[in-house]
Amino acid sequence: MRLVLTRHGGLAAITRPPLVVETDDLSRAEAEPIEALARTVAARYRDEPHVGAENSNIRDQFGYSLAIGQGDESEVTVTFQHPSVPKDIKELVATLRVASAAGQE
Repeated sequence: MRLVLTRHGGLAAITRPPLVVETDDLSRAEAEPIEALARTVAARYRDEPHVGAENSNIRDQFGYSLAIGQGDESEVTVTFQHPSVPKDIKELVATLRVASAAGQE
């Protein structure tokens, strides 16, 4: 499974490279919880991929896109705004950040 988290917006719209996690590159112990969370998020937001509304009172708000590639199945992309991120997406993003940081060591 391939997961790509892209951040956009924010102060002066400074961009960073996307965070990419390939679960095939992880151990099964690391990959299984990520894949389970990703399948849950993909299923929940497949038909409603825009989560949360942009808050016009927050200047330089960050927005995110999370693409979940599930092998033979079609890719699901979910977009969301900080700070209105649902708990399941927050958990998946945090897990992806930990996996990405561990892979860079």
